[in-house]
Formats: sequence, C-alpha cells, structure tokens
Amino acid sequence: MIIGEIQRFLRDDGMVHISRKIRDDARKIAIIREKYRMNENSEISLEKMENISGMSKQDIIIAMEADKNASSIENESVLDYLDNKMSAEASDKPSETDKVINHIAMQQAFNSLDDSERRLIMLRYMQDKTQKQVAEVLGRNQVAISRMEKNTLAKLRRAMM
Repeated sequence: MIIGEIQRFLRDDGMVHISRKIRDDARKIAIIREKYRMNENSEISLEKMENISGMSKQDIIIAMEADKNASSIENESVLDYLDNKMSAEASDKPSETDKVINHIAMQQAFNSLDDSERRLIMLRYMQDKTQKQVAEVLGRNQVAISRMEKNTLAKLRRAMM
C-alpha cells in the first residue's frame, strides 16, 4: 500500500477522494476503538472490531488507513520514503532484516509498473507536479493522467498486499 503523500492525495477533496461511506466507517471504527480502550484499558483486536462493527476485516482496514495522518516525502526518494514508512509502522525499532525485506517489497512493487506509470509516480509525488503538468510532460490530457494515476495507485496497492 502506498502511504504519506499518496494517502493525503486520496483523502483530499481533490480529483480523487475517499467516499463518504469509508469516511463514515472510519468514524465508526474510531468510536468503537475509543470505547473499547476506555472500558478494557487496551487496544481492540481486529476480530473483536469485526464482531462489534459488523464490518469485514478488509473494510475495517480500509477505513483505518483512510483515517491516518499524511506525511511529506519532499526530500526523500519514493522507495526510501516508503521503505522508512513501512519499517516505522511495523515496529518502533525494526530490525535490519525487516528493513531489507520492506525495501525489496517496495522495489518489486515499484518495478512492476511500466515506464510511464513509474514516471507518473515520480512526477506527481517526487517532483510535486499537478496532473496538468504531468499531462504536458507525458503528452496526454489531464483526464487520462487522472485515470492512469488511479489505476497505478491501485496496482501498487495490490502489489504490496
């Protein structure tokens, strides 16, 4: 899954946004987590959350991911940023083995993209170009870039699962 700037992009009220249902699910999950934390003085498991909410595990995870704070990748390469983010989420102090495995997974996901998809991600998220600017560079229109970006992000998500 792609994180940080891509999550921010997906959550913003821009060209692509998180659906109202997912936002409502995120609020519902947050309330359930807080109530459980107050009553049980511990974090709720995914299985318990599934039973309480009536939602599937996948829907719960999607809602929780949509509700995360964004972070910036201004001064890092895409692979280093994603590698660092995955390592930080895995544990407070990831082992060197975890770092290597995460980096390889990110590299494989990124390398699974074709040249134009990789270029799109680099322009949009590394060089902070707008879809219109990317369209000019790639010789396409903005609508085509928007669709390409949506499909590319979905492809990266699938590759990381």
